[in-house]
This record gives sequence, structure tokens and C-alpha cells, in this order.
Amino acid sequence: MPPTPRPFALIDDRGRYLTSGGQPSHFTTPELTCRCDCGAFQADQRLIDLLERIRAALGGNPVHVVSGVRCWARNLEVGGVKRSQHLPRTSEGEIDRESGTSAAGTRAADLVLKGMPAFRVQAYLKDHAAELQVIGIGQYDGFTHVDVREGPPTIWRG
Repeated sequence: MPPTPRPFALIDDRGRYLTSGGQPSHFTTPELTCRCDCGAFQADQRLIDLLERIRAALGGNPVHVVSGVRCWARNLEVGGVKRSQHLPRTSEGEIDRESGTSAAGTRAADLVLKGMPAFRVQAYLKDHAAELQVIGIGQYDGFTHVDVREGPPTIWRG
């Protein structure tokens, strides 16, 4: 059986990703766009909804995305793994080898929360992963990786 298609988040005319409920999120396309200027910006709907849940759960503090979509070149440049959740994907979830197009979505974001150290964000996410529906949690000094990958929950220290 083929995987269930993963919807891409819609974007309003001001460049804000919309939640699955159709409301503007707190996240804009420039925040999640690949940092190499290739133009890749599309996000999986579940990622946008996850970022909104995290923001709300942690008191509405601003969430700053330090890395969202990464094309192949950018992923290589920053030392990302071959099957990184940051890489653009097709609607079926496969890595899009033609990255840089707007027809691909990322499942991951590296983030920091204003006024909250990364270790506290990570501890909260680990304790509340199921209710927040976060699947991947990467614990790094200074930022936290979150993703909505397929499969069982995964937590690692980078």
C-alpha cells in the first residue's frame, strides 16, 4: 500500500503559512526557506501545525526557526545526513531530488524559543512528545530539532 500523501501547508497572500484549520500561523515563508537562496520553501502541513502547538504549549513565546527547508547542497554544506528530514519531499514523502522547486515540503525545523534555553525546550518536548505529536527531537547545544517524520518517535543528542 502506498504511503498516505502528506499535504503541503498553504500560504496566505502575506507569506504566512496557514494552519490545517485555515488560520494564519506565526510562521512565514522566509523563516523556513532554504538559506542558500535556491528558493525551496514548502513545508509539510503537519510541521506548521507542530510549530504552532509548540509555541502555544510554551506560553506563546516567539519561536525562531534557524533552519527549515534545506536543498541538497545546503544540507551537505551544514553536515546534514543523507535522509535529513529538512530535505524537500514530494507529496508522497519521498526526498525530492529536484529540490529548489516549490512543489516539495520539509518535515523538519531547527528552532530556538525566545527567553528559554534549549535544554528546557528539549526537556519539555521529550515529556510532552505524544500530546504535541512531535516524532523526531534532536537535542543540540543552542537549538532544538523537531520533525514529523514517518515511523516511531526518535530522540537523539547531536
